[in-house]
Amino acid sequence: MNGYCFKTLTLGAFWVIENLIFDLDGTLWDSTGACVRGWNVALTELGISRKVTDKDLHSIMGMPHEAIYQKLFPEMTESQREEVARRTYAEELLTIQSDGGGRLFPGVSEGIEKLSGRYRLFVVSNCLQDYMDTFFDSSGLKSYFSDWECYGNTGNSKAENIKSVCQRNQLKESVYIGDTAGDQQAAMGADLKYFHVNYGFGEPVYDCWRFDDFVELTKFFLDEG
Repeated sequence: MNGYCFKTLTLGAFWVIENLIFDLDGTLWDSTGACVRGWNVALTELGISRKVTDKDLHSIMGMPHEAIYQKLFPEMTESQREEVARRTYAEELLTIQSDGGGRLFPGVSEGIEKLSGRYRLFVVSNCLQDYMDTFFDSSGLKSYFSDWECYGNTGNSKAENIKSVCQRNQLKESVYIGDTAGDQQAAMGADLKYFHVNYGFGEPVYDCWRFDDFVELTKFFLDEG
């Protein structure tokens, strides 16, 4: 735990949190299973013998869209990767939608509803916009979030997208909550405090306040822990 994170109840004159900005994959939900099935259908249809695994997709969670395919298919030409990206992404969305969505992590649905009673809530992700739409449609949580932004809309880094959300909503006293080193670095780049969830897909680089599950996170921010 780092020295700048305090429970909301004891913040007093030091720091009052008003807004919570969340990462998506690995923080609010996990769509890995559906994505793996969709990707492998597309790869088979393309005549590619390789199969992706949960481990493969966990390794690229939170990366910008183009970087994902550069990492997983470095041997391909750019045009080949573009075709693989187009087909696998289309099948990924179809599979998530037909499966009823990704899996919300335990406590997220109830926790988001409770947290929205005290804080303004936001989402900033490196996903594409139709993936964000799929999350909102599948989870039923859209009404609890004041705003959101993603790489697919802007082409900007996560840090820049966090800044954009803060600027257009005139946010002060905000924090970013994520599950990877990239999330922590994005928060630092946006000059926000960072809180980490241990159940996600990565580890932070620097010491920070960490939560084992979303129930613990919710209790912390509602002063119930």
